[in-house]
Amino acid sequence: MATLRSTLTLLLLALLTFWPVSPSSSLAGEHSDREALLAFKEALSDDSGALSSWNGSSSDFCRWAGVTCSRRHPSRVGRFRAPLGRLRRLRFLQLAYNSLAGEIPADLSNCSNLVSLSVEVNELHGGIPSGLGSLSQLQVLYVGENNIVGRIPPSLGNLSVLESMALYQNKLEGTIPEGLSRLRYLRYIQAGRNSLSGTIPPLFFNMSSLQYLGFSSNRVARQAATGCREAPA
Repeated sequence: MATLRSTLTLLLLALLTFWPVSPSSSLAGEHSDREALLAFKEALSDDSGALSSWNGSSSDFCRWAGVTCSRRHPSRVGRFRAPLGRLRRLRFLQLAYNSLAGEIPADLSNCSNLVSLSVEVNELHGGIPSGLGSLSQLQVLYVGENNIVGRIPPSLGNLSVLESMALYQNKLEGTIPEGLSRLRYLRYIQAGRNSLSGTIPPLFFNMSSLQYLGFSSNRVARQAATGCREAPA
């Protein structure tokens, strides 16, 4: 897996929400949380100095740029095993508009509390990790406007509480997984400007929650939508 690197022309935001722990594990948790964030920084090229506050001499990572801690539990994320995958209590990861290059880290599938993942408008390549389909709390998945290749993983049909998905303007190919049409809370899907083929699964047009359906500028057959709005070509 390629290492993420970034010019970071805008502030890189990693919004963390923290959870309760027992007092006995608090100190160990603080240390591992800080080390995980420092390891994440090491995987980036911060030429603009946006993450200059992320340093080993400062133990209070809740004051670091782009990090938000809850008031009740300001110093605990969880136990970690990898720079991103070990952030088990990570809930919001917002990295859009940062000129990030590399691949979407496969170990994000270990972030079981992740609610929102946004890496739009970067220079990411490689495929969408199929393991993201195991994120049972994910509500927002935005990976649009990158250089992502391959197929849409059928495993994304397992994202049972997903509400919004943006895959537009990549290099995705293959057919649209029918499993996506069984996401009962999905309101918005934009996958235009790819190289998708085949037909739009008819079940999409029976989804009561769906408000916006975008597959324009692909090679997919269209059907008249009822109950949702399809993006114009």
